[in-house]
Amino acid sequence: ILLLGAAFLPLTLLLINGIPWLFGRVPLANTSRDRVDVIVVLGNPANPDGSPGAVMRQRVLKAVELFQKNRAKHLIFTGAAVYNPHVEAIVMAELARSLGVPESAIALDPNAKNTYQNLANARQMMLEHRWTSAIVVTSFYHLRRTALILEPFGIEYQVIACDPPPQSSWWSEWLLYQWESYVTTRLILNQVFTSN
Repeated sequence: ILLLGAAFLPLTLLLINGIPWLFGRVPLANTSRDRVDVIVVLGNPANPDGSPGAVMRQRVLKAVELFQKNRAKHLIFTGAAVYNPHVEAIVMAELARSLGVPESAIALDPNAKNTYQNLANARQMMLEHRWTSAIVVTSFYHLRRTALILEPFGIEYQVIACDPPPQSSWWSEWLLYQWESYVTTRLILNQVFTSN
């Protein structure tokens, strides 16, 4: 069984990394604008005590950095209480306020429970405000799937990675990247089979 597993592991890794590379190649940006209408920050779980999780914190720090560089005048924090009772959008907004972002610049989507809903809800908010361009902040391993979902939405976008959490190891980042490759492969195959 171990030999069989060892034989299938390289093939599995090849498939889940090869399919997105071959069939999911969408640009991480379709605009080179210096300034956009809004920065969208994708949710990630808070800690059980309600403080920002390590990945969440890095995403907010990157978004605030971009905001302070005047890349956009507004931020959308998106994410529901998915893995614990703490609403991701609210926790992120509280952190952004503590870093000097004014309340008037912040919009919340506390309902999104996955990446597709994060982006679809943010797009709906953009339509309501007549915003047509966005920077989307997420983690490095999440870039490809985010762009794949965003691409058909008909907005100008740039998908930008935050820094990994300081305590993360290359091993944990590699595992997260493999998980995202698997999810992206499923998304691509679902699109292929449902469009036929």
